[in-house]
Amino acid sequence: MKRNITVTVFISLLLFNALYGQVAVQSSAGMTPQQLVSSVLVGNGVTVSNVKFNGISTTLDATTGAQIGTFTNNLSVYAPLGFSSGLIITTGDISVAPGPNSQNGAASAVYNSMTCPELDNLISGWGYTNYPAVLEFDFSTTGNSVAFRYVFASEEYPDFVGTSYNDVFGFFVTDNVTNATQNIALIPGTSLPVTINNVNYSSYSQYYITVPDGSYAMEYNAHTTPFTAGMNVVPCRSYHMKIAISNVSDAAFDSAVFLEAQSFNATAISANVSYDNQNLPLVVYGCNNALLTFSIPNVLPYDTTLALTYSGTAVNGVDFQQLPPSVTIHAGQTTATIPVVCLPNPNNTDTVTLTVSYSSTICNSTTSTDLTIQILNDNRIDITSQDVNSCMPVDSVSVTLVDGEYGSIQWYPSSNLTNPNDLQSGFISPFEGEQTYTVIATDKYNCFSDTTKFHFKQGSMSIDTIKATICEGKAYTANGFYATTPGIHTNSIQTSLGCDSIVVLDLTVLPISVSIEKLTEDFCDDFTMTLKASGDSIDKLSWSTGETTEQITVTSPGLYTVTASNANCSANAQIQVLGCTFDIFVPNTFTPNNDGVNDLFYIPMMDGMPFESFVIYIYDRWGRMIFTSDDPYFKWDGTYKGKKIQTCTLSYRIDYKMQYETAAQMKGHINIIR
Repeated sequence: MKRNITVTVFISLLLFNALYGQVAVQSSAGMTPQQLVSSVLVGNGVTVSNVKFNGISTTLDATTGAQIGTFTNNLSVYAPLGFSSGLIITTGDISVAPGPNSQNGAASAVYNSMTCPELDNLISGWGYTNYPAVLEFDFSTTGNSVAFRYVFASEEYPDFVGTSYNDVFGFFVTDNVTNATQNIALIPGTSLPVTINNVNYSSYSQYYITVPDGSYAMEYNAHTTPFTAGMNVVPCRSYHMKIAISNVSDAAFDSAVFLEAQSFNATAISANVSYDNQNLPLVVYGCNNALLTFSIPNVLPYDTTLALTYSGTAVNGVDFQQLPPSVTIHAGQTTATIPVVCLPNPNNTDTVTLTVSYSSTICNSTTSTDLTIQILNDNRIDITSQDVNSCMPVDSVSVTLVDGEYGSIQWYPSSNLTNPNDLQSGFISPFEGEQTYTVIATDKYNCFSDTTKFHFKQGSMSIDTIKATICEGKAYTANGFYATTPGIHTNSIQTSLGCDSIVVLDLTVLPISVSIEKLTEDFCDDFTMTLKASGDSIDKLSWSTGETTEQITVTSPGLYTVTASNANCSANAQIQVLGCTFDIFVPNTFTPNNDGVNDLFYIPMMDGMPFESFVIYIYDRWGRMIFTSDDPYFKWDGTYKGKKIQTCTLSYRIDYKMQYETAAQMKGHINIIR
């Protein structure tokens, strides 16, 4: 013996640990192997026959069926097992399987006469098999491949990894036509069988799950992740399946294989077409594309390749991007996809059809399955519009569909439109004014849209009569008129909406006039002037001097205004009173020689001149001032500081201001001759 073994006897155990454990088992006693496989393991597309367990095809009892039964598992409590129910086959009694994981080397040895050369080959050099449990049957399928899912579990973990206690199992499939046999229970991506020494905490540990001590999940110390066993088959051909598990080198420390219920399926390939835009039943260039999806129901450990052919009115590589001659569903995957991307084809504006065909062989009969895709090369939409300027009533507005087929149209704003979802719309109520409309048209597949804007201006022609009153001397200047006379006047004007409007002006002119006359002719005679206002329809006068009499006397030059008014109107008159102009004569020579003639220098004719200021300056040739006076009536004898100035030429400057005039200046020369 290799180890100390604790053997526990279980009596009449139908359901174990149902209250506390996650894995519960049920005995196969009372069922035939055919019933077990057909009702529990087999799914779709598979037919089984000649089912035997450990060589027995009849009803099993507690002894003959001790190593096979069914199981259930609460995935919400223990998810790592991956299955909620199925078949369990063990090296000992299935009653060992339920938790808790509390026994040290749980075992329930079952001694039978079975052998399995296929298992012996798998462990060559690692011991020998003891009392294998073997489930075998013939099967045929309607699909191209078969697969099922399983988990391997053992009490040998982890203590006896790498020893001769290398418990083993295998799924051996024999082609009944070619007699070729292969084990399909392999570590994913390898040709290695699933054994204690091949899958454990240090070898392919990504597939290894430890069951903690005391866990109610199951009694076994560890198990693999769920694996898929599968292979390609010829539909309707007969195959033989042998599912075997065995202790190695002793009969202790049980191992088990869990087979998922209904997971033994024939893998039939299916295909479908989907679209980027799920609301569209076809491909529209520039809008959406199609996706070809090829599927199998189960993950397989090998590639599945399908040959594809294309037909229809669409041309591969012209109407759509070049599609491949085949598609492969890779190992470990359940789908493969091919995008169908539409290409612009200016030579083809119609809808074309692409048919994708793939074939499968079922029961020596080849059937072809077609997928059909419609491709619309171009569905762009084009609308246009024109501005509307009208002085006559307009019943409706419209846009023009230049190209494409529209699915929807929307006008903005739409509040006064009777049909804002069509190319043409009327008005809910009469409209006059200006409005900018935006119209958006979308094609029937809701892929493309086009927008147009136009300006709508609705005016009207009119004749308007205006009555107005102005005062005499004024002008009526509104509404394009310039009228000063009473009576009927007409004018044609353009409104803000661009329409002509006739305006009739009935003008009344109220009389009033005023004028000013001078009653004295020359202001400079005595520096006064009398002004008189007169006119028609005058009730009141108001002079710019503040006086209100008909006649006023002014004493200074300037602009004088009088306003005449009555109950309705007023009129103005103005008159300019000019100031006086005084000429000053300055002699240019005098002879101060005491002969009584021209002995003094002065400015004659100064009497009566209204000086407000006066200053004279006399300079010699060197610019020295030799005489000055602010008396306009001065007289100079030609001396400077009491001395006679000899014959010479002097210069002078006079600064002065006359009443009613601005300040002025005079310059000149004086000759002294002695």
